[in-house]
Amino acid sequence: MKNRLFLAVLLAAAVLSGACKKNDTPLSSEKAIITFTVTDGGGNSVSCNVSGTTVSAVLCKGTNLAGLTPVITVSPKATFTPLDAKDFTLPVTCTVTAEDGSTATYTVTLTKSTTACSN
Repeated sequence: MKNRLFLAVLLAAAVLSGACKKNDTPLSSEKAIITFTVTDGGGNSVSCNVSGTTVSAVLCKGTNLAGLTPVITVSPKATFTPLDAKDFTLPVTCTVTAEDGSTATYTVTLTKSTTACSN
């Protein structure tokens, strides 16, 4: 009888200690821009160059840089701000926030070439 009671108490302690264990999975610190795409004045999708914390592209001369809405892919579990259309006539600063709250600041520079847009 003592052995059964001991085993029951031991089993209950094991179950309770497992139920109270906190999740030790660390939060992701990944905060990269994976892809950054815009549509030029000819309606063509243009993939921008992402190098370190710099994003850049040269778009055809008919592109209105003042109201582009980029399509951005970031690291899993990360977020990107700002999400709305931006005026890219001057460099724009954007932030990627990792799941753990750490951030990376990117500078996006889009320029126009002298080449006309084509579809």
